[in-house]
Amino acid sequence: MCLDEPDQSDEERSGTVPLSLESFTFHQTLGVGAFGKVFLARDLIRKECVAIKASTKRNLTWTRSNYIERHVLKLSHESPYLIHGLAAFHTLNCVYFVMELANGGNLDHFIFNNFPLDTTTIKFITAEVICGTEFLHKKYIIHRDLKPENILLTADGHVKITDFGIAVVVSANKKTKFRCRGTPGYAAPEMVMDKEHGRGVDYFAIGVILYKLCTSTRPFPGYRISDIQHAVIHHTPRYPRSLNRVTRNILKGLMCKNQFKRLGVKGDVRKHPFFDGTNWEDVEARRVVPPAIMIADSVDLNINRTLDYAERPNRRITVDPKIFKRFSFVCPEWSRHYHPVIIKTTA
Repeated sequence: MCLDEPDQSDEERSGTVPLSLESFTFHQTLGVGAFGKVFLARDLIRKECVAIKASTKRNLTWTRSNYIERHVLKLSHESPYLIHGLAAFHTLNCVYFVMELANGGNLDHFIFNNFPLDTTTIKFITAEVICGTEFLHKKYIIHRDLKPENILLTADGHVKITDFGIAVVVSANKKTKFRCRGTPGYAAPEMVMDKEHGRGVDYFAIGVILYKLCTSTRPFPGYRISDIQHAVIHHTPRYPRSLNRVTRNILKGLMCKNQFKRLGVKGDVRKHPFFDGTNWEDVEARRVVPPAIMIADSVDLNINRTLDYAERPNRRITVDPKIFKRFSFVCPEWSRHYHPVIIKTTA
């Protein structure tokens, strides 16, 4: 995506007035990551709760990542398994992404609270993650940071992939040269070694997630990052005897060290015997009823207390402010259902 010629969406051409910090009240911090913070906020017009990710403006590399994340969030409505982007806006110091709120917690907490999981639940979760991931791949997007913490659960028990902060857009059948180490233990060997990589890195991460769903542990343990990375490159995971032959086989295929022989790159993961009986058309259409264990009480959202959110001065901006001229957008769905009073300017 060229930063010198920012994308001009239908919303921008129509003259939708962009949102600002004054459009929301902030209530609590939901998460903190390398690329920013995520807050629970509420839209002042309809009093609807949303998640807002705040990321500090920095250099050209960060700006490229901001635009890619914006790109993914704008097309996220085409898949039921991606967190949906509602809007984006920016200030002098930061960029903000407004997203739907998935208040069923994340997959890491779900595993911790509900392990051991039955086979039906494991297959259900993995199938929905695969559908969301392969939607991105069809759009030439590699997520590059799939992990349980980045897989949210909705109140009705479905999966939502989030955090596209280090995603990358590639040409068809091409690999990326953008260096990225990812999350230790989930990043594929080729990422750890700073090699060119393609969509196979996402299948490797899905293998690690599936291993954790089956065992509640990581396949590449270690106390230091260097130990974990060494294990990813050189060690073979230990497979408990409780795992049947078919499960071990799909795990070995997904976590294959050779990215060209990895299941998903070589061979269709959906056709693996592990998924025998899975109706992929129903999964794609979100018609499969979640296992009862997936439908739990929503995470308690404290909106009675207001967070005094204020930006900090940013002295690390090294990009031309004009690059963000067309950054803001409001998606048609959210504009129609959540912000019916957003003003349209005349041509």
